[in-house]
Amino acid sequence: MAEIFIDKLPRLINVSNLILGHFIEHLGMCINNGVWTYKKTEQTLMQPPLDRVRTELFERISSLRPPIIRYPGGCFSDTYHWKDGIGPRSSRPIRKNKAWGGFKSVFGLIKGFNIGPKEKNHFGTDEFLTLCEKLGAEKYININFGTGTPKEAAEWVEYTNGSLNTKYGKLRAKNGHPEPYNVKFWGIGNEIFGWWEKGHCKTGDIYGKKYLEFAKEMRKIDSNIKLLGVGWKSDWNRSFLRVAKGYVDYLTLHLYLPTINIISYLLGWRALPKNENVYYSMLNSPYLAEELILKTRQDIISTLGKNGLEQVKIAFDEWNIWYRWRQVYRADTPHYNLRDGLWTACMINTFIKQAETIGMANFAQMVNVLGMILTYDDKIIVNPNYLVFKMYSDVWLKDSSLLSVSVKCKNIISEQFANIPPIMKPVLDVAAMISRDKSKLTLFCVNKHLNENIDTCIKFSDSLNFTPENVIGYILTHDTPFAINSRENPNTIKVQKLNFVCNNDLFKYKFPAHSVVVFQFLGK
Repeated sequence: MAEIFIDKLPRLINVSNLILGHFIEHLGMCINNGVWTYKKTEQTLMQPPLDRVRTELFERISSLRPPIIRYPGGCFSDTYHWKDGIGPRSSRPIRKNKAWGGFKSVFGLIKGFNIGPKEKNHFGTDEFLTLCEKLGAEKYININFGTGTPKEAAEWVEYTNGSLNTKYGKLRAKNGHPEPYNVKFWGIGNEIFGWWEKGHCKTGDIYGKKYLEFAKEMRKIDSNIKLLGVGWKSDWNRSFLRVAKGYVDYLTLHLYLPTINIISYLLGWRALPKNENVYYSMLNSPYLAEELILKTRQDIISTLGKNGLEQVKIAFDEWNIWYRWRQVYRADTPHYNLRDGLWTACMINTFIKQAETIGMANFAQMVNVLGMILTYDDKIIVNPNYLVFKMYSDVWLKDSSLLSVSVKCKNIISEQFANIPPIMKPVLDVAAMISRDKSKLTLFCVNKHLNENIDTCIKFSDSLNFTPENVIGYILTHDTPFAINSRENPNTIKVQKLNFVCNNDLFKYKFPAHSVVVFQFLGK
């Protein structure tokens, strides 16, 4: 029998709810006829200024309780001029999508497949920030580092956060929102280390010097904002942090898996192979995210000192599975399946376990593009990764501390697949947190085994001073780990509720094969 032993840590480590963050970008069908409906529709729409947002879509997003949403990119942010997206929509300019528009002539292999449609700018700053307000989500804006200026970025901060005594605060009021939006999180650049990005910088110190020009101007407007700088490899991270020290609150990381053969990636349309090797390679691959986090953690500490993590956290603000190019248009070409949902849960567990270092994470993306929510003319469906996020958010403890989890179980050894090396990891992937008042304890578990149920005993340390009395639980599984939710069959995969009675400090459960299970233990 497997065993999960839960204990307190030597010191208090807060688990940020921003780990369950999201991301939307002007790319493919994320905003264009995704979040924002340009074409005629018979679906119910919201009230102004969100009058082209489908009510059902808002309800689906709201059910996730998103703690933070990142916008407008991504690559798009480094070509976006925010003033194009404010004021009366009839006067907003139509612009070419400079970040993504150039791809359509090369990869537009099917009719209508245009990942960079012309941008009408009807969904802009006020629409995004109003959406966040109604959802109760923090706002995270990426400024235009690539083709913009420090002055333009500072004016954006003033528009969102300035008082009515400021030039752009008055303009915001004129556009219908007298009170400041109080945007707290601001990203300066996106993947700026890459040749594909507008404003590309060859080294971290070059980026750091230009970054400081933006950071200083933005903080002149609002000294309380949190700034996010682009992270990458160790030499980049360390040189950037040395230059920008004192002006960085988060270092961003991105990870998409797996990196497969370029021809298959560009031209393929089938899902990943449905075999044991690929299945286990994918479910062990969150180790690569953990490895990246630990290396970046060391970069922060080595550069800023032993208290460096008190100054700078990691924001893993883009992460997902991306194995076919066309998924960047919408995520039913091909669909994400249950295995991908299990992978999502293992990634979130990784962020929870690394809570001392991870201050934020943003799933890429929320709607259509690599998306957890898919919009069609007649309906909206959700992918397994959406269901995982909902399971986690439903039992998340906002004021919580990380717990130590020891797992005794068999290991899964996965073989090389694409850029994922051979990895050996426990078959049970587990993370846990407890409320500060010790009234609730939440356990997140993934049984990665393809076809075996795992009998497990869950024990609680006496030092926890927590005695469970009742348990609520949720499970996500299916007869096959390759099942999908489709337009024709939108409810093939569903979350089911579990109910138990817990006796003393011992709890037994048989985790079904290829399943995600979350438990919330209620103390006496």
